[in-house]
Amino acid sequence: MRFFSLLIGFCLLGGAAAKAASTPPMAMPETWVPQDTFVLRTMPRLPPVDARDQAYEAWSAYQVSGDTRWLGRALSGLKDTPEHSHRLIKARVLQAMHRFDEAVALLSAVVDEGHSDLEARLLLASIHLAQGKPGDALKVCSREAASQPASLMLDFCLGLAESRQGQAKGAFQRLKKRRGAVAALPAAQQQWAYGILAELADQQGQPGALQWYARALVVDAENLYLRRVVAEYLHRQGRWTALQQLTADGRDQPQLALWHRLASQALGQASYEYQYGLQQQMVEAERRQDPLDASMLSRYALWIENQPEKALRYAQQNWAGQKTPEDARLLLAAATRAGEQAVVAGVFQWVDAHSLRDSRLEVYRQSFPRQSGDSS
Repeated sequence: MRFFSLLIGFCLLGGAAAKAASTPPMAMPETWVPQDTFVLRTMPRLPPVDARDQAYEAWSAYQVSGDTRWLGRALSGLKDTPEHSHRLIKARVLQAMHRFDEAVALLSAVVDEGHSDLEARLLLASIHLAQGKPGDALKVCSREAASQPASLMLDFCLGLAESRQGQAKGAFQRLKKRRGAVAALPAAQQQWAYGILAELADQQGQPGALQWYARALVVDAENLYLRRVVAEYLHRQGRWTALQQLTADGRDQPQLALWHRLASQALGQASYEYQYGLQQQMVEAERRQDPLDASMLSRYALWIENQPEKALRYAQQNWAGQKTPEDARLLLAAATRAGEQAVVAGVFQWVDAHSLRDSRLEVYRQSFPRQSGDSS
């Protein structure tokens, strides 16, 4: 399987980059993309089955493709569903649609009804973290610690929440000691735990973060969300060959296609055909004006189109909906390139208010003047 060879590549690549991360975008001939030939992709039809079955099919299609249009179909089949399992799927759909308050209300009701459902609590905590509310996530993960393996997952949940409040080092040291127990977890939980260890190591600027990301990929190399996270990491590290390999089959998945284009461009291998296909996807996303596409459009404007002001608009739109370190990095990158020091300062006010210590953000702090008496 190609991802096992990719794992070996991760371990051997070291820190060398084929080209600097600031490689300018490759110019495309104006005649290459005739705007009047753009055709909006149509959604595939699902078989005429029960509404809830179709909702599950649509949710699965979203997880595979990353196409946000599947989410509306999934949600329409889960209206007013009383079953516990269906409500959890509905909460996941709402989370993916960034309708966080609705998802929180639904999951809080599930927890308050007395369900000792680990999935519900972990999902609720993850939504609080996406909203930039680590204190609320901490409370959810601290409730009625259950027996193994639930207590192990809650401990990882606690560690992730603590890392968003300036305690990444202590949380990482504690969780790393439990890596032996992680191997006994079900695959999905195992991958989540390795992903948290990778995130905490990355937050501290530790080179070993790559090894944890690689372990998570070995569990399930087709997890689209994880591949996007690792792609962002490889891009920051300038590991172009590994990034190109990781996203090689992502032509039909806009997020992966974007990272693949960046890697190929840095390696001097970007083709006009691939550029055209990716540009079509971005034009389609812009026409839809779906806020779920804001982060992707921001990256495209920043790194491909070299339009920092446009990138900043989309990054601010994304930041209005969710506030994770990844979202902060994107906003800081766009604001720095656009020369908007006030935006940079505003992000760091949020960072400092949460006592968030993240080496990935600190590289941007130098782009605006320190206030007198500021020792951060």
